[in-house]
Amino acid sequence: MGKTVWGYEATQTDRSSWETRLRVRLVWVAAIVWVAIIVARAAYLQIWESGQQGLLSQANHIELVREEAERGIIKDRRGVPLVTNEWNEEFGRYQRKYPYGSAVAMVVGYMSEVTESELGCRLGICYPLGSYIGRVGVE
Repeated sequence: MGKTVWGYEATQTDRSSWETRLRVRLVWVAAIVWVAIIVARAAYLQIWESGQQGLLSQANHIELVREEAERGIIKDRRGVPLVTNEWNEEFGRYQRKYPYGSAVAMVVGYMSEVTESELGCRLGICYPLGSYIGRVGVE
């Protein structure tokens, strides 16, 4: 006498087939519940929380950080340094050294603080008060 399953007598083959179908159905139900949870959460965030999320994203999508650019060694075509950086203990920072002095001034150029007419933003580049800009030459 075999085991009775839902009112009929089942053999071993019937029982394993029935258990397999039950497992497949349980996996399908679990998958449908999982997808429903994901869709519900997405709807909640997109519809009911969109205003709050929009405000949060506007508040943190841009962070302005003002950093002084590193100024590297400028070399000629043979690799001879025209401008170097040397540590200055008195100021606690690197200072530009020009081994050839004014002999290469036209090639190297110079940097200076932005003028009053250059303050503000043009073509997506903003120069606040105190900014330095390269003038003439490589600088």
